[in-house]
Amino acid sequence: TPVATGNQDLKDGGFAFPPTNPLISPMTLNGMKDFYKDNEDVKNLDELTLCSRHAGNMNPDKDENSNYKYPAVYDYKDKKCHILYIAAQENNGPRYCNKDESKRNSMFCFRPAKDKSLQNYTYLSKNVVDNWEKVCPRKNLENAKFGLWVDGNCEDVPHVNEFSANDLFECNLSKNVVDNWEKVCPRKNLENAKFGLWVDGNCEDVPHVNEFSANDLFECNKLVFELSASDQPKQYEQHLTDYEKIKEGFKNKNASMIKSAFLPTGAFKADRYKSHGKGYNWGNYNTKTQKCEIFNVKPTCLINNSSYIATTA
Repeated sequence: TPVATGNQDLKDGGFAFPPTNPLISPMTLNGMKDFYKDNEDVKNLDELTLCSRHAGNMNPDKDENSNYKYPAVYDYKDKKCHILYIAAQENNGPRYCNKDESKRNSMFCFRPAKDKSLQNYTYLSKNVVDNWEKVCPRKNLENAKFGLWVDGNCEDVPHVNEFSANDLFECNLSKNVVDNWEKVCPRKNLENAKFGLWVDGNCEDVPHVNEFSANDLFECNKLVFELSASDQPKQYEQHLTDYEKIKEGFKNKNASMIKSAFLPTGAFKADRYKSHGKGYNWGNYNTKTQKCEIFNVKPTCLINNSSYIATTA
């Protein structure tokens, strides 16, 4: 849905790029190929990288000095590239999550989610590398699980968080996409394998994992997604409404509480938290025990195991 423009209230629109003439978003795959047919650096790129480059070529307000690059969403089913005008990842707390329908001009209340209905969509940042298919594997590895290489063996991740997951998709449940993402960032599960760690010539189990019950792979996918690395500011007010903060502030002579009602920390004074990609980004789903083993160390090898499916965020 295009972002609200003109006299529209903010909540009457969405996050997508507004209509333009000529149309630049959404643009079909064939439309992009035709648009860049004379550009040697772009015309032969795969569909995901091409969509990322197309979004990155748009300058905000035609400002040639701006370094800002729009993110995008690619629809595999319809073969369309949607440029995002709003790039926020999450907006929580009573200031934004207000059920009063009369406040149509207030900011959106939203959070990232992984759902089967969205499986044809891929979020793309400006940093998609040409060889993403090699360096960003996106397929699950069946009959295997992630591990750590220790003393020549691929060992189990020692500490994992385990959640229940009905299927692989729930187990599957970040920002910089590289051109070669399909190689370095696999997005499909790896069956008959699990992640491990390469230690002294062997692929060993990851020694420390967190284990959760998961009815299926989807539940495990969802857990990994929700617990993976996030750069979301940690200072969003989750409990008090603006009115309650002002009321309590005057009652207790707390100037900071009153100030926060007008200048919420999540919007103007966020802690600028940077995860640097560190988080529970990997998991091994045990199809026999229906356990989802997640861990926050980077696996370096795969262990052949017919009971496992290796998966990522």
